[in-house]
Amino acid sequence: MPVAVARRIRTQEATGVVVHFVKANGPAEVAGLQEDDWIKEIDGVAVRGFDDAVAKLSAIEADPLRTEFVALTSRDGETAVVRIKLR
Repeated sequence: MPVAVARRIRTQEATGVVVHFVKANGPAEVAGLQEDDWIKEIDGVAVRGFDDAVAKLSAIEADPLRTEFVALTSRDGETAVVRIKLR
């Protein structure tokens, strides 16, 4: 975990991955995801790290029948469920 991120979080929040970029007007921004949010779960499955998140999101994106996915997020100690529409 980068030192700058480690300074801003509490130990109990140090699981999942940090959102570093959200495309303007993209599906994630429309759903309410913001930079520095933590993604804790994708479709109910815990995200353990960056590679885990990339694998889960790549599989979702590769499925032409998927129209959305759900992410459990944390921002400033508050937990939220974000439904991201893909198509």
